[in-house]
Amino acid sequence: MTKSFWSLLNLEKICIVPGMILLVLAGLGSAAGQSGSTALVEKVSGGAFIRHDAGAKPIKLDPNTDVARRLYPGEQVRCEPGGFLRLRVAGRLRDINGPSSWFTIPRAGFGQTDPLQKVLEEYGRRGGRDRGGKVPAVIVFSPSDGSTISPDTFSISWVPFTKECETSFVIQDTNADPIWRVVHLKGRLGFLVTDAARQALRKSRSKSDGGSLTLILTDSCGNETKLGFSVLAIADEKLLRRELARWQREAGSLTRRLGRAEVFTRYGMFPQAAAEYEAALAQAPESRELLIRTIVAQRVVGNYPRARELTDRLPAGTQVP
Repeated sequence: MTKSFWSLLNLEKICIVPGMILLVLAGLGSAAGQSGSTALVEKVSGGAFIRHDAGAKPIKLDPNTDVARRLYPGEQVRCEPGGFLRLRVAGRLRDINGPSSWFTIPRAGFGQTDPLQKVLEEYGRRGGRDRGGKVPAVIVFSPSDGSTISPDTFSISWVPFTKECETSFVIQDTNADPIWRVVHLKGRLGFLVTDAARQALRKSRSKSDGGSLTLILTDSCGNETKLGFSVLAIADEKLLRRELARWQREAGSLTRRLGRAEVFTRYGMFPQAAAEYEAALAQAPESRELLIRTIVAQRVVGNYPRARELTDRLPAGTQVP
């Protein structure tokens, strides 16, 4: 896949996310005996070093690939003259300017319900939903199969089979009755926003306050893709907005993107979560951990072309089973 392909799909307006996957990356992961990260690297410049414990050999942090790296209790970091580190530790920013002594990453100073702890746990996941089956000829990744949507932001994103095919969509309720349809879309669009669909989804929700629906794509080349999704209940949507607002105070921060991704994931809004990981990756395009997590997110929504594109950006020697 080329960059122009994603420009064609209007990537700045859409987002993307992974089947069951285990990724092993040399140099990443916790030190022996550590159970969970409690800090995150937000910025690195100059000479900055990490060691797994007081007796371990220091390793120089890379200003590009080590951004968004998770840190674990007992690990230590320091900066030499001219070096700088910005960490997110226990929900707060901590700047380390060189020359400095070794700073030991503390154990979590917050509970399991703390927003930052949730972020670190979700960010550290290396697996996703197993979608199973073969990859369809026409890939629809927003909404993704099994995801939840909000009527106000509903859109459709897909990878067309060929630009010569005309594409049609229909949304059906649990009785297989259509609540919205559009037919004979010409060309290689890949992205669709329509007020008519959003209004139909609002109307459907007003009757059942949520519920399951089916999206069916057919094209004139004989391809068909079918997936199920749910509509977010009104009460849940209010809670969602409240949780997202909490992360607005982190403007410009990687943590803001990771926080929003965790919220969207928890509500089953997997394409939106993938979009947040993509936005974070745009801020730190060489980050190894962000690359891995974005690959996982893309496979969750079934956007395998994008996942392959990102996999090609991983350092040589990285194993992606």
